Amino acid sequence: MQRAEDDVRDALPALYLKLRRFAFTLTGTEDGADDLVQITCERAIRQACQRDPATPLVAWLYSVMNNAWEGERELPPNTEPVSEIPDHDYRSTMVFEDRLMLRSVRRKILDLPEEQRSVVTLVGLEGFSYKETAEMLGIRIGTVMSRLFRGRHALSRMIDMPSRRSVAGQDL
Repeated sequence: MQRAEDDVRDALPALYLKLRRFAFTLTGTEDGADDLVQITCERAIRQACQRDPATPLVAWLYSVMNNAWEGERELPPNTEPVSEIPDHDYRSTMVFEDRLMLRSVRRKILDLPEEQRSVVTLVGLEGFSYKETAEMLGIRIGTVMSRLFRGRHALSRMIDMPSRRSVAGQDL
């Protein structure tokens, strides 16, 4: 039992950025993400002996986080939502235009309904399979596919939608 706790505790620092990015996707705020990561880490250490070794640790942690988020809707009051998901660890190899596009997409992800945000983040940004995502979120694969479809469709509309400008009171 102590060995399982130690293994999880030792792995958490290397997974912090991934956990925080997913937490931010769920909560939409920096403070909320910090709180959710803290709750997740505490629960993961306490529940380490319940983890199935066949499940990748990061997938199990996302599942613990999602369960915490579902059960902890009354997190402490948060600050105003920020306008984008933090860049963190995947910006170093991208060209400038790609980073701008990714930043724009991440901002738009925050405008999606929560259930779509989590699926789009896990499948689209983190690269998990539909099956892994379904297991982490405790939903069916068909639900993952439909939420992902709706989320991608909504993102596509948000990103491709030209901005309307007004000239002398006339919409263009």
